[in-house]
Amino acid sequence: MFVISLLLFLQVLQEVLTSYSILDESFGKVCIIIDKIEKIPIDVIKNDLKAVGIAEEAVEDLLQVLTIKSLTKLEEKLGGAGPALTDLKQLFSLAEKFGYSDWIQFDASIVRGLAYYTGIVFESIISSISSLLNSIYH
Repeated sequence: MFVISLLLFLQVLQEVLTSYSILDESFGKVCIIIDKIEKIPIDVIKNDLKAVGIAEEAVEDLLQVLTIKSLTKLEEKLGGAGPALTDLKQLFSLAEKFGYSDWIQFDASIVRGLAYYTGIVFESIISSISSLLNSIYH
């Protein structure tokens, strides 16, 4: 059985949105829209983001940021690390130190419409359900 946890610290997303001058009161709405990225056409996502007051250029940039899978690249894109990104980098550093770095990866698009969370959102992927069932029942 191989499990990988994808994670995003919602405060990192908030730092990203702040860098595009997206107001805090829009944060929850933006999270709900972002959560739909894999479920509805990208044009609908773009229109929904524009409808909550995000400029077209910021929408394109935000969607590009959401594809980033590297903390270093995200830091480069943002022009530096804010407090939340620094905390997330520390988490990855600790995972490396304790031998868990192969089990986690950063994913800026993990939001799940949960704007009320203040911490890290985890999503685990199990590579084989049969392996999972074997480990549970044997």
